[in-house]
Amino acid sequence: MKRLLIFILLFSSQLFAAGAIQLEFSGQEIRQGALVRAKLFVPPESLNLPLQKLKGETLGETLYFHQLSPLLKKAGSLKYEAEAQVIFIKVPGKNNFTTQIGDQVFDLSWNSIEVFPVETPDQLIWADFTAPDFFEGNLFWVWILLLVLIITSVGYYAWSKVSARKTEKKRRLKLVSEFRACQNYDDVVNLWKKKRDYIQEFPHLASYFIPFEEILFRYQFKPSQTENEKNEVMKAYRHLIDQSEGGFNGI
Repeated sequence: MKRLLIFILLFSSQLFAAGAIQLEFSGQEIRQGALVRAKLFVPPESLNLPLQKLKGETLGETLYFHQLSPLLKKAGSLKYEAEAQVIFIKVPGKNNFTTQIGDQVFDLSWNSIEVFPVETPDQLIWADFTAPDFFEGNLFWVWILLLVLIITSVGYYAWSKVSARKTEKKRRLKLVSEFRACQNYDDVVNLWKKKRDYIQEFPHLASYFIPFEEILFRYQFKPSQTENEKNEVMKAYRHLIDQSEGGFNGI
């Protein structure tokens, strides 16, 4: 019977205290809610604990683990250690408690420190008024502010649209000016090389380029052109300008 009791006690101690870890703080005074650094020491027999699950966990409704580095073992040391960042979310009554990670129960302790509670004022700064009271007393100015914001937004949107249209109109007018600006045969050939750009911007030019090209192609690919041939091409170019003028209206 005595042996059975001893076995039960040993089994219970393994079940409810599967390991033990310890925190060591460098300072002696810590404020509740402050993020503080500490070293976590783990003996070899507690390495089976899933310690990386501590990150983001609150243990014993007292200690929150914000960060935890991987465990390392220094030469000559029997224990493993890690860098930890923790927060005391409430003032502990003692420097240890039993807790668990998943189904693993263990003891957590720390060196002798004093945790000072955060003092909460009896009345908060905003306790003397409420948001509805504030809006009720300043409703006129709230509406004025909203109206100014709406007008400003609408004005900016309209300005950006008008500005974009003006920029687009200037670009198209520049293309029209280039299209009309050929002064000699070489200028006309360069205009023809940009034919696709002009037609893409002004589709009505497509049909007018056909008779113009019939004349241009007669001479363009010859080694050289006579003055009469160049004059004929220039005449065809001026005819192209005259035919296409109506399509530029409304730019």
